[in-house]
Amino acid sequence: MNYFLAFLAMVMLISESVAQPSSKRDYIIVQDTVSIQGAIQFDRSLPAKVVMYTGEGDLSYFDSDILTFHAGEISGFGMKKQHFVSREVRTEGQLEKIFLEVVSFGRNLFLVHPAGDRFFIESEAGLAELSRETYRQQLNGLNTDCTNWSDMVCNVQYKRKSLKYIFDQAEGGCGTQVDYGLGFLAGYGTGSMAVDGHIGSFDNHDINAPAFLSGIEFRIPIWEMPRVYGELELFYIYFSFAEELRSGEDYYDLIAESSSVALNARFVYLLRNKGIVPFISGGVTSRAYFAQKSEYFYYHVTNGEMTVIHREDEFSVDPMAFGFVVSGGVQFPVFKQHLLSLEYTTDIFFATNTPYYSGIVLKFNL
Repeated sequence: MNYFLAFLAMVMLISESVAQPSSKRDYIIVQDTVSIQGAIQFDRSLPAKVVMYTGEGDLSYFDSDILTFHAGEISGFGMKKQHFVSREVRTEGQLEKIFLEVVSFGRNLFLVHPAGDRFFIESEAGLAELSRETYRQQLNGLNTDCTNWSDMVCNVQYKRKSLKYIFDQAEGGCGTQVDYGLGFLAGYGTGSMAVDGHIGSFDNHDINAPAFLSGIEFRIPIWEMPRVYGELELFYIYFSFAEELRSGEDYYDLIAESSSVALNARFVYLLRNKGIVPFISGGVTSRAYFAQKSEYFYYHVTNGEMTVIHREDEFSVDPMAFGFVVSGGVQFPVFKQHLLSLEYTTDIFFATNTPYYSGIVLKFNL
């Protein structure tokens, strides 16, 4: 753009990396190359001027310590990790110089009016205001290093957070993209189920066994909250239990199999949006159980004689169950346009006789 932007970036790095008293973190940039430090007061309803106090104390006793700058006199200022530049815009049919907040730096600047209701972009072609009616066409006309810029523009909303997100993504070479998409998942973990209390003295005793799952997922971006997206998962789970229990002189061999179809609806929150991205998620789950089979062998020894009792379908499982699912993990781009994620997930059911899954899930998003 010009030397001012390079100088502004340098001032930002210095002001955020050097520990200073809070009253000295604000700065004014004069003539693109000179900065003045002090404490700034900026009224967003009066975007054409800014006031700075340069004194050492909390209050000023000298008029010379209070400086007022208009947008036509300085290049910009910064305060509390917010950065403003002086630009000429049209207000109520008249051109005037005001301060615009720089929300996203990069090849193209994304700027916001202090009132928060007008958005601007500054590119090689100069400053332009985004129109609510044509903002997507304007964004598509920008030169960016993002290979799927047009895909993001199709979904972006005329809102600060949504617009800031795609400009931040473009600055980082697009980073991790969250868009509508279909994916596949597979998992291996532990299946757990409580044994009914009527089996000997094992009141709600948990039995555990390997469990496998596979299915599909569908991602739904939430553009008003760029790091959050919704996810629907439909998958099949197979449990196969086999466990030996002992109570005194009594022995039990428990065998159980269970298949179920699960539907999860959850929200995923990305802790960052570039490179290897950690995330956490939570939501609700519903299960439909079918093809259930259970049996146990009861061995009782009395006076040296063994009695064997064999029973089937002793473990009652409700055909439908509802609960919660929570997980956490990491995801990262592969083959440029795809995402691979690895997470640990667990179910939470209030019914004690419902088989639940805890384990690793691997997902590949197309």
